Amino acid sequence: AVVSTQSTGLKRELVPAQFHYRGPELPLRSVFYQNNSTYSNLYHEELAQIRIPYFEFSASPDMMSAVNAPAERILRYCSTTPTCEPDFFVQDMRDIFLFRATKCSKDVFGGNGEPVVYMLDETGHWQMLSKVS
Repeated sequence: AVVSTQSTGLKRELVPAQFHYRGPELPLRSVFYQNNSTYSNLYHEELAQIRIPYFEFSASPDMMSAVNAPAERILRYCSTTPTCEPDFFVQDMRDIFLFRATKCSKDVFGGNGEPVVYMLDETGHWQMLSKVS
């Protein structure tokens, strides 16, 4: 969990970070980072794009048990600071688990091996530039 520290006199308290929109393809980006041993920045500043490169992954049906886990269990095992998580944390984790349980690389990338690419439009929303073929 991402938290910021605020100083209140001599006491310090943890407060949840505020990210109202966290970018496109959160489940895919999560699986990408779980499957790669090195950190890769998916945002390409020179192109102003998020580019998720092709990578191989398989569906893991056993993840369905995590999708149906109680919120308290998801917070306990998926967060470093369960009391500071924003309201959307548990649902985001369930979305990631469901994606992991039901999708594979062919579902996302098709057979072409091309990256999934997003660019910000003039309204500030991410638009997909490349489509699965």
